[in-house]
Amino acid sequence: SHQAARAQKADPACALSSMPRPLAASTHGALSRKCCVRFVAGADLGVVATADIEPGELILEELPLFLLRAGELAQAAAQGRDAQEALIRSRLEHVHTAGQDAFWALADCHSTDGQKTALGVFKTNAIAGSANVDSHSGVYRLGARFNHSCKPNVNRCWIESRKRQVFVATQDIVAGQELCVYYVDPKGVSDERQAALKRDFNFVCRCEACSLSGSARARSDELHREYQSLDKTIPTLARDPEDAIEKIMRVLEIIQEEFDGDPHMAQRAFYDGFQMAVLAKDFDLAATLMQRAHEARLLAEGDSEEAAEMRRYAEDPSMHPLVSSSGSTSASVPPCLEHGAPQRRGRPNGKRQFCEDFGGPCECDDCGVLPPPPPRPPAAVQGASPEARTDAQASVGGAVLSGSEVHASGASGGATLDFAAMD
Repeated sequence: SHQAARAQKADPACALSSMPRPLAASTHGALSRKCCVRFVAGADLGVVATADIEPGELILEELPLFLLRAGELAQAAAQGRDAQEALIRSRLEHVHTAGQDAFWALADCHSTDGQKTALGVFKTNAIAGSANVDSHSGVYRLGARFNHSCKPNVNRCWIESRKRQVFVATQDIVAGQELCVYYVDPKGVSDERQAALKRDFNFVCRCEACSLSGSARARSDELHREYQSLDKTIPTLARDPEDAIEKIMRVLEIIQEEFDGDPHMAQRAFYDGFQMAVLAKDFDLAATLMQRAHEARLLAEGDSEEAAEMRRYAEDPSMHPLVSSSGSTSASVPPCLEHGAPQRRGRPNGKRQFCEDFGGPCECDDCGVLPPPPPRPPAAVQGASPEARTDAQASVGGAVLSGSEVHASGASGGATLDFAAMD
């Protein structure tokens, strides 16, 4: 409701009031002692809890067996399957024997004659990593063992500052329960998710969300469609940030109702709200929204340099590049957002980068070669601007992100709007 959204604007903490506060995550080099890999019904191997796990607990932090850059994969794909197979096998040759054995022990859902190929194993199990221009996909011995659910209880992401993939519990998990991530974009309606899973991983999902029927399924799909519509509309409202904030609060309501308060999705919504609050020159609200974005990121990813960056912005929003370089508490709207095209999300790194799920590049003149952000205004606390990250469509435990995961933001007049930085 609009009245609820307006009330939440005054107190954005209400939007996810039931979300647990983050726990301090420790660093593990192996699977947590609270879970193990074992056979699970209907899915061969999976990760299962051996003790109760709380939201925010680190399950796994893992180095890849090997990485392949997006450019390498694209070049090999242009040359055909044999070139892709040769590329993966050449990289695998540099992996130690135990790692090679672990790679070939993974599933190949693309095999038609029972014979595994390196390409098939890679496509089934690779996990997308870095979301910058040097994006890559990697294969993980344990990370590939997490099975899929459209309502996962674990979030996975690449932590650039540690060069590792991390898996963090996002829900209360009881002993004996399976730990799951998502392989496809969870924002799609049930038929879209099922089609993608069948096409890319050759199975039919029977998770809680996909087992709904009748009015319950219709309600679920309705909320997914509303989320998608709002997600496309919000970036067009840079000239009306108050309306955008109201819609963002509705997004947070949907995340709570339909996605169990997923902190990975929430952090992006809170971050979008922060940017709109800055544009509205409501810096108290901006600080509150960034604090909630920081808390959600801790729950989704654990502590990191990237999370600490957000904490510094919560303490002093004027540190953010969106605030003009003059030091005044004002911000300008990038020209590429003026016309409201949702795909127009550039990023000020001097390279053309485009958001895959919006189907094409921004066509405005400002998104050709973008300048770097201006120097920050003097402030008591210093810190580098956060890296843009998007994992929402990256696939896990057998998933490969097709193409770049980069979402960019337009820059002009000393301001940067990055509506997908937390995606």
